[in-house]
Amino acid sequence: MIGATVATLASCGSKRTAVTDRPRRPVAEITLDELVGSGSFVMTPDVELSARARAVVDAAHKWLGTVYKYGGETRRGVDCSALVMNVYREALGLKIPRTTSSQRSYAANISRKDLQPGDLIFFSSNKNRNGISHVGLFIGNDRFIHASSSRGVVVSKLSEKYFMNHYHSSGRVVEMASVTDVAGPAEIPDSIMEMRAELLDEILTATIDSIYSMPVDDDPNLAPGL
Repeated sequence: MIGATVATLASCGSKRTAVTDRPRRPVAEITLDELVGSGSFVMTPDVELSARARAVVDAAHKWLGTVYKYGGETRRGVDCSALVMNVYREALGLKIPRTTSSQRSYAANISRKDLQPGDLIFFSSNKNRNGISHVGLFIGNDRFIHASSSRGVVVSKLSEKYFMNHYHSSGRVVEMASVTDVAGPAEIPDSIMEMRAELLDEILTATIDSIYSMPVDDDPNLAPGL
């Protein structure tokens, strides 16, 4: 079951930023134990992922249950932007910026309705959306994985009122936007290549024969036999 809890959108980055009157609210979140106990994957069965998106989502799931630590970058404790940085490094070998603001600048801007698994979701610490203080990783089906300051790395629903009120923007890592998982051209079997060569030879022979068999108009100026 999904339980209610209290958490905050803590500022993530290598340097602490003073945040006053941080909003607190009840929010539905899925813990690691609840996810494992349900035996169900967060994604819906009908969601199709590219190989890269699947790798990112799988890597993010492995961090579930990690405790929150401001400035932390390891399994012993991690903050929101370090989580995103580690996931992309582990999944795709990509080195993306460390802080939320630099990740926002690094990612290509996309609309919320165009979110795809692997995309980043940015939040502000106030309703006026002045500055970015939190980032999560979208995994599909209205869910995202993030490092909650009170519960560690969990799965939350983007449509939950609190997150919608503090939603800032969405972004797609450049490499995810520019690379598609398209199979290369299939190799043509040797038998087909041989058939093509034979057909081309027949066409060429027939063309040459037709040229030499064309009738020549009688011309008194032409020498006999020419």
